[in-house]
Amino acid sequence: MNTFHYLRYFWILALSLVIVICGCGEPDIIVTDSSPESDDVIVEESNTTVVEETDQGVGGWWGVRQVKHAFKGDENGNMIDPNNDESIPFSATSSNEPTNPDEVWMNEDQVVTDDEYKTATDLVAAQQFVEAKNILLNIIQRHPDSSSAWRWLGDCYYNLLELPEAIEAYQRARTLYPENYFAMRGEGFAHLHYGNELWRLGERRNAHDQYRKALRTLQECMRIYPGDVEALYGRSMAAEGASRRLYQNAITLLKEGRQQEAESEARICVEVIDEGIESARQRLLTKTNELGPIIITGGLFQRRAILLKYFKRYSQASEDIQKAIEAYEAVLKLSPENSLAKTELDKCLKYQEDIDTLLENDPSQF
Repeated sequence: MNTFHYLRYFWILALSLVIVICGCGEPDIIVTDSSPESDDVIVEESNTTVVEETDQGVGGWWGVRQVKHAFKGDENGNMIDPNNDESIPFSATSSNEPTNPDEVWMNEDQVVTDDEYKTATDLVAAQQFVEAKNILLNIIQRHPDSSSAWRWLGDCYYNLLELPEAIEAYQRARTLYPENYFAMRGEGFAHLHYGNELWRLGERRNAHDQYRKALRTLQECMRIYPGDVEALYGRSMAAEGASRRLYQNAITLLKEGRQQEAESEARICVEVIDEGIESARQRLLTKTNELGPIIITGGLFQRRAILLKYFKRYSQASEDIQKAIEAYEAVLKLSPENSLAKTELDKCLKYQEDIDTLLENDPSQF
């Protein structure tokens, strides 16, 4: 596969981290869809160096603990999902990778073979997306049944940050050729980035919908090609995004005294967090000591710990906050001046003190 197919995803990983980590921490007020939050966390870019590893990974923090059993479902023991979204849980993946992974990338229709098509794809490779988009729109007028042309058009829209248009183009490509893996993964990342944009604008409900669509689409990618580490990273970020609103809803319902509904929402939230942690872990098995997935995992453990604390699952919250602390300490081993890790580590240490106090005052809890 050509290098430029990966390059177009690099920028979203860096840009998304700022919005991803802004979801960490314990809010003073549970926000509503119309109340934007301040995004004052800045992620610092830094070079990493490999440190000594154990068989558990850097710092031994990345193991996944399933905690959904701490929350009740309905009377039949089933998860209550207010959005009725069949994409949760997201854990089922194919156990068999393609014999030749390159076939995944090359398996795309070739309806258009003229010189103009080659010019357009060369322009995309050269990151001249406006020019490529205009040519592809002309090609599609002549070849509306070309899945590959629609996919390339989606790539142009995506890189131009015209995200709704990118999603529509990728979906047209997949309608014409459902196994178009380029379009599938592109759509997943477009949903993810669009969710980040909507969240930044305070449109929480719509952002949540985009995160869930990103999870569902990237899960399809993992079924086809479990070895795609970029899809794994996207999936971990989408899970982080989807968990934000679930987390806020669970706490709001709890404060309103709607205990059963709150427990159900919390259970969905921790399942989504589990998926994000596991996706980041799988990414790190291939790309060791990468800061982004470690930071995301620390934030997910941190959020789950705070949620558990609200629901008085103090023992489980204590275990999770310790894992968050270890994750941020792992970041600081790799990047000692990382201000984000320092800030979140300080928060986690304070949360740990609070949780320890609650455990001492109420030792019968869990």
